[in-house]
Amino acid sequence: QDISLYRHARYVWEVEEYRDWAVALDSMGGNGAWRRIAANNTKSSQLVFGGASPTPQGNGVIVPYLKWVLMRKVREHGLL
Repeated sequence: QDISLYRHARYVWEVEEYRDWAVALDSMGGNGAWRRIAANNTKSSQLVFGGASPTPQGNGVIVPYLKWVLMRKVREHGLL
């Protein structure tokens, strides 16, 4: 990769770009209860669960997922 940020980075952690970010939420663990919440409250699901089924439009789940991945990597590499 010849992108400036890659050249200067000490760590590079790439994540999959999901078509349906519900898969990413499921990978975080739990019992899937978020799906019932999203299905029962469409306004909330569009804001909070956007990007994940049943509302694949939006991006509300992407930043929390990336934060979760980052924290796992920080712990894995003993950076905190």
